Amino acid sequence: MRVVSYAGLHVLLRLNCWSVLLKELADIESGTDIKSIPLLIIYKASQVYDVSMDFIFGISDDWERDPSIAMQRQFGAMLHNWHKKKLSALAVDMAAKQRQQDTLINSAEILIHAIAEVDEAFLIFKEMNHFDDLPAGSKLQYNINNAVTHCNQAKRKLVRCKAISKQFLPEVSQ
Repeated sequence: MRVVSYAGLHVLLRLNCWSVLLKELADIESGTDIKSIPLLIIYKASQVYDVSMDFIFGISDDWERDPSIAMQRQFGAMLHNWHKKKLSALAVDMAAKQRQQDTLINSAEILIHAIAEVDEAFLIFKEMNHFDDLPAGSKLQYNINNAVTHCNQAKRKLVRCKAISKQFLPEVSQ
């Protein structure tokens, strides 16, 4: 049996709330004479300290006497656990979204470099060969210029939303 000590019961005795001798009360408070504690004292102690008698006897860890308050506390605990689960799921989702965003940014950086290299290689090829004599040369040139234009637009948008650094922007000549 668990004995719960309630220091200060002797103050109640002085107020003539209980008819208990000081020695008996001291034995009860110190836990030396727990076999002969009158039930009336335990009942009155539960009223004074507003705890259940089950709590005083050590049968329950729930100290609430009022069942509606105990239900409110259980509801609060249930609501807290529900919020904890939802926040955990939200954190997992956010981590997944962050990984997706990092992957997209990495892919965009790779594509920006690849398009820049294709454009540079195309310019070198155009200088070294008679490009106008090649079949479909103008279509190739149009598509590469179009890819470079879209790449520059994408770079500006990514820099604007701070997904990539400004080093990816083309240098502006004045």
